[in-house]
Amino acid sequence: MTNPPFGGEEEKGILTNFPEDKQTSETALLFLQLIMRSSAAPSRLTRRRCGMVVPDGVLFGDGVCARIKENS
Repeated sequence: MTNPPFGGEEEKGILTNFPEDKQTSETALLFLQLIMRSSAAPSRLTRRRCGMVVPDGVLFGDGVCARIKENS
């Protein structure tokens, strides 16, 4: 269970750690990508779950939000 940093913006140098089509300065979206990457199961036999509080824009947004959700 986790709660991302809301309303912040990250500096440009941090964005290079993320795929080019999913780069954003919004910290909640960057945090979501980090959690998705770190909780990825090493095999199909392993199941992992995570509970996370996110702003409405993450659930219903388009653009970068939609591209991030495609990978979940």
